[in-house]
Amino acid sequence: MRIRKEHGYSQEELAVQLGISRQAVSKWESDAAAPELSKLEALADLYGVSLDYLVRGIEPQAQVAQVACPLSVQRGWEYRSARTIFGVPLVHVNFRQQGMRLAVARGVIAIGNIAVGGIAIGAFSVGAISIGAIGVGLLAIGAIMFGWMAWAAIAVGVFAMGAVAIGQYAAGATAIGREAAVGLAAIGRAAAGLSVEGESAMELGRNVSREAVRAFLQESCPGISALALYWLTMVL
Repeated sequence: MRIRKEHGYSQEELAVQLGISRQAVSKWESDAAAPELSKLEALADLYGVSLDYLVRGIEPQAQVAQVACPLSVQRGWEYRSARTIFGVPLVHVNFRQQGMRLAVARGVIAIGNIAVGGIAIGAFSVGAISIGAIGVGLLAIGAIMFGWMAWAAIAVGVFAMGAVAIGQYAAGATAIGREAAVGLAAIGRAAAGLSVEGESAMELGRNVSREAVRAFLQESCPGISALALYWLTMVL
């Protein structure tokens, strides 16, 4: 209880940080129950102390000597929602950093320097919906992205759109598509652009309409889906 109060946490706030109930914290402090080892480790990390100090209140001499000049300092901020889905936090925001090591945010909605989740937002992100500088996802939006549907400066995916787009269906400034590509420079089995290379090629000019490009793609790629047609001609 003393160390919790020293760090300014209420029982409810500590419970949220550990992903447990307030009643569990209350039982620990009244000695009605003992925390699991994994929770002790989480407490030690949260308070920035050793397990030995947390359990017995004694710091190893080597560690005490280093307190004035620690090797690494934990910085940043973290929030973990009390609500979970199959044991995964609904929301996890983690911008903590220890030395050169970045913490990972894991949740249904994950936000952090490194984010992994259903919806992942971060410098490095992996998720069903991934938004960030570098990421992987079913829908990936950012700077350098890989996904089923990728929209980025450099995009790689089944459906790719960006300054440089590589995929089954690619659209952008430089578009390379296995089936079809539309862009300023387009390379693909069916290619439409100002500079084109492909089995079927269509040079775009000022008077070329979106409908004309769609007709060209349908003729060159029989069975092409409506989604692919919409994706490829969004840039026009």
